[in-house]
Amino acid sequence: MLNLTPHSISVWSDAETHVVTIPASGLIARVSVSRTLLRVVDGVPIYATTTGDVVGLPGGADGVSLIVSAMVRCSLPGRKDLLSPGDLLRNDKGQPVGCLGLVANR
Repeated sequence: MLNLTPHSISVWSDAETHVVTIPASGLIARVSVSRTLLRVVDGVPIYATTTGDVVGLPGGADGVSLIVSAMVRCSLPGRKDLLSPGDLLRNDKGQPVGCLGLVANR
């Protein structure tokens, strides 16, 4: 597995069992996003966002899974080699400590 997110991914099988931490590779896959200001409500800007192309994602390679954000994975539903972090796992102080498994496209 190659981690194309900007941070290490700590994978847990349940709240008690840490499986692996996958370090960031230094390569980052992202979905380009543009924002347009729609209006301001009580001083709060309200934007519309438009997603564009996925950038920084290498082509597939046999036997290699790529860990990306859920946004990148969902933007490319035909890519079966993409994985994203599962549900966020938090400690008793509410701080994120990892994810419960990884999620794949069907």
